[in-house]
Amino acid sequence: MRKYLLHVLIISFVFLLAATASYAGEIETRKEEARKYTFFSSGNMSIMLESSGRFLSRDNNYFSYAHMSQSPSPYTFTDRERLNYDSHGFGQKILFNSNINDKDSIEFSFQGATASSEKTRRLKFDANTTVPSVPVIDGQSFGPSQQHLIIQGLGASGRYVNVKLEYDTWYVDTFLGLNRTMIKKDNTELHGIVGLAFAHFKQDFEHTMYGADVNGALSRSELDEELTDNLFGLKGGLRLCRRVTRNINVEGSVFGGAYHRRSKLDADQTLTNVWIPYTSAISASASVNDRDNDFVPRTEVSLKAKYKINDRWDLSFTSGVDAWWSMSNVNNPKLPSRAGTTATLIDQITHIGDNDRLMEYHVGLAITFKY
Repeated sequence: MRKYLLHVLIISFVFLLAATASYAGEIETRKEEARKYTFFSSGNMSIMLESSGRFLSRDNNYFSYAHMSQSPSPYTFTDRERLNYDSHGFGQKILFNSNINDKDSIEFSFQGATASSEKTRRLKFDANTTVPSVPVIDGQSFGPSQQHLIIQGLGASGRYVNVKLEYDTWYVDTFLGLNRTMIKKDNTELHGIVGLAFAHFKQDFEHTMYGADVNGALSRSELDEELTDNLFGLKGGLRLCRRVTRNINVEGSVFGGAYHRRSKLDADQTLTNVWIPYTSAISASASVNDRDNDFVPRTEVSLKAKYKINDRWDLSFTSGVDAWWSMSNVNNPKLPSRAGTTATLIDQITHIGDNDRLMEYHVGLAITFKY
């Protein structure tokens, strides 16, 4: 009897060990599954703060200075150069995500950036060859002659006209939408995101050109142009998250948007002792205001490498490109191709154009807190 009892005890102990091992293995499996998915999200909310360097490039925003040929007659105006406004700056972004259920969450983002550039030029004045002319925003505002005006160079020999171009821009970009998990596998998540978007752009152009009139007195042209854009629209895209190692995740996203743009231009110019060809010097001022609206498409691509510090904190390296088409730009009057010995009419006033393309490149760091 004791022999059989010993056998029963041994068999029971073996079954107990097997059940314990099986339960322990199941716990480890669940822990591993939790680790796989916890990397992408932890808790019900997350907040990301990003700081980055920005480079903004505009395709058609330029300002043109010109020279007037003295020979042969009739005189010929030609563009001096067309300067763009590529600029460097700094930006910040905050992204807030709050879970609604296992698949859906509300996503809100707000970012702002500022950039600037400054350029100087010296235009040579030679009465026998070329004479720098002053671009004006509205020739009809500077007197009945309605002509392009001339500044001579400073200095007895090798006279030059000094030109300074200053450009500042800033913008804010907001988004509120729904984030849905479309695919969720061991190491991969694919999200679809769609929502409402709003952006506000402000550009400030300051152009200063100074030299002397025919009598040697100081001549100066000061031009200030402010261009404002408000854009309302829809934005949507895909975000792919891929776990590379236990603590490293790579995230890529592609977004597209469609916006309605409303633009406003305010331009002011002051001339001091600027020479009217073959007559005299004048001092005057002019103002121009314009409005415009158009459809603006947008494409946004970004790449992020994320390092998991712990269950609450992530550190990321971010980069991306943002492209806007049909953005507004300032169209200043162009010089006539030929000029006679009398004042040349200018029938075009500074106005808003709709053919600019804005490219924004950014590289930065981000910190994410999950709770």
